[in-house]
Amino acid sequence: MSATAICGTLTFIETAYIDEAAEVVAALRHHGAVRGTLVALATTPGVGAGLAFGDTSTNPDGALTIAVAVEDPLKLIGELEHSLHPRWVLWSNDTARSLVRGGVR
Repeated sequence: MSATAICGTLTFIETAYIDEAAEVVAALRHHGAVRGTLVALATTPGVGAGLAFGDTSTNPDGALTIAVAVEDPLKLIGELEHSLHPRWVLWSNDTARSLVRGGVR
């Protein structure tokens, strides 16, 4: 677990490096994610996916960031969608387009 100072407040952010969808779902659920929970998502084909979850102002355990090195991130995200059904928070429409093209959403 690492400590990061944000606006003068000490915030704990746990970072996990995971390579299996089941482990990602377990980590998110362990931190309180349920169906409909907001989960930030970024993907790059051939590289992997990055996910972030948690609000350090309301969760005393802090936030969780997950880096997943995987050749086909859309397959991973499809498995997460099927298992957890989060509400994805996307940085750009490019990610949304790739999810739709990949049959995830």
